Amino acid sequence: MARVIADTQQLHRVGLEDIFAQYNEGMTSIWKDIAPSSMTTTQAYIQFMQEGDFMMAPVVGEDSPISDDDIFYGNLKQVTPVKRGLGFSLSTEAHETDQYGKLTNIVPKIKLAFNKTREQAAANRINNCTSTAAAYVNPDGVALASASHPTDTGTASNYMTTAFGPTALETMVQNLIMTVSHRGDPDPQMGPYDLMIHPAQNFLAERVLFSEGQQGTANNDSNRIGKRIRKLISSPYFTNTTFFALRNSDKRQQPFAVLERRALRVKTKEDIDLDIIKYRVTEMYVFFERGWRGFFYSAGTG
Repeated sequence: MARVIADTQQLHRVGLEDIFAQYNEGMTSIWKDIAPSSMTTTQAYIQFMQEGDFMMAPVVGEDSPISDDDIFYGNLKQVTPVKRGLGFSLSTEAHETDQYGKLTNIVPKIKLAFNKTREQAAANRINNCTSTAAAYVNPDGVALASASHPTDTGTASNYMTTAFGPTALETMVQNLIMTVSHRGDPDPQMGPYDLMIHPAQNFLAERVLFSEGQQGTANNDSNRIGKRIRKLISSPYFTNTTFFALRNSDKRQQPFAVLERRALRVKTKEDIDLDIIKYRVTEMYVFFERGWRGFFYSAGTG
């Protein structure tokens, strides 16, 4: 329920500016790092079909037929943008006596709330990447981070529980390079990669990535793993304090994307019965998973 501001007395007090000065009016954009790929639609929903790969080309004998193959694997995912809304109402008396201009600036503050909402919505794709709920499931029918992604030859994994550190990060890179296609053939994710990690491990991650020598040792071996990481993504909206994950930085192999239905829409209306002014802001979008390849997740320990 929207709050109605009807008290005009406070607007005439000297020093009101100091009350508002403590609030951060800046916009963060970590969500753009988590899901840099975006697409727009005016449809109610979009159904995505996951494309596969061709098999290895077999040897063909003379005067022998050549086999046909199909790259359409059949994994489907329906993505529906959702509407998010927020409102604010104030009396016409308060609006008329807004000598400090604080109430007329309320819409930019609402827009800041929508940006915070995007930050949380993007981080939730990582927070729930082991969930099998319909809202977070991968196109192949299992969790985004899972040890049992189905392939034609068995199962594949992009999940582990090792604690973060140089060796664990090297293992994760090796696993990404050993990624297989839906047929079970090598489908290497060569990087470079983006590292996602909770702020609680942010400085440990910086020591691991940006040290000159091998981190945590007394030798001068070159820090090779740090050269594989392009960007460090540390969001305060991540909830698992021990997790870390690698994502392929290649734009063509991004596992996350955002589907935009429509941008922010601001509506204002005056209610003559209550003598108030209403502000309503809405936006429609959804973050979703395109596929698990190019993403490897560790829940860490703790």
